[in-house]
Amino acid sequence: ARKRAEAAGRYVPPDGYERVTYRVKSGDTLGAIARRLGVSVKHLQRVNGISDPRRLRIGQQLAAYRPPSTS
Repeated sequence: ARKRAEAAGRYVPPDGYERVTYRVKSGDTLGAIARRLGVSVKHLQRVNGISDPRRLRIGQQLAAYRPPSTS
């Protein structure tokens, strides 16, 4: 499945990374969401297929992948 996803051009997280999600609220920006989730804006755009960051919709669910917490 991993190779098929990579071949199709979809984002495939590194092994061990955890998936986190966020539901867009009124006033949110991609930059603020990225900071909250601990990832880059480019990461959010790539994972969620966002070409224009100004077109976020309230209620839209975004996903991100980050390294597992070490706590």
